[in-house]
Amino acid sequence: MQRLQKKLHSKRGASIMIALLFFLVCLMVGGVVLTAAAANAGRLAHLRQDQQSYFILSAAVRLLRDDLQGAVYTVKETKTGSANAKVEYADPKADAALQNVYLKTQLCAWAKEVYNGKRDQNKAISFTIKSNNGRTVFATAYMQGKGGAAPYSVEAFFLLPAKEGDTATPDKNHYDMRLYIPAALTLREDASMTVVNGKETPTVLTVTTVTFGAGVISQAEEDA
Repeated sequence: MQRLQKKLHSKRGASIMIALLFFLVCLMVGGVVLTAAAANAGRLAHLRQDQQSYFILSAAVRLLRDDLQGAVYTVKETKTGSANAKVEYADPKADAALQNVYLKTQLCAWAKEVYNGKRDQNKAISFTIKSNNGRTVFATAYMQGKGGAAPYSVEAFFLLPAKEGDTATPDKNHYDMRLYIPAALTLREDASMTVVNGKETPTVLTVTTVTFGAGVISQAEEDA
């Protein structure tokens, strides 16, 4: 009995128990630190990828914005007497503000359709832009028709696929970035007299000018 009591009151091995307890606490703390570090590393990698995608996308959008900003489209309509009006459309190549050949042609084609009442704000065209690093940015653009709130204004939506080779079709409800380019419309009429077959005939020259202003770029979450 006395031997049992001595063993129960003995302090031998207490230091080992304390060391084991301390080791267990350190192990738990270390596990928490490693878990947090791994989670942060994953977030940083994802953030880096998001930033890279943003720079690629924004560079392509700014390229389009700069191409269209300040562009001028003009239509001259000359009507002499009761004869059919003679219409002259602006030559896309004569507009130095547009550096991209495709955009020159397309912009004026859109404006011509709007002028003739053949384009509404729901009619779109899709195209792609190559970024400096070769990534393809997909875009869908609209030009508002005469029935829209802002005729001739351009609204474009952009998407960058998760990886090269994928395809994407952005629209008003599915996009990463949006570009809105307002258009200012002016109308001028000049009346004069023209001699036709020996007779003075009234002639009216109507000049319609569309000037594209500074584009506004926004991200999807900003428009939500």
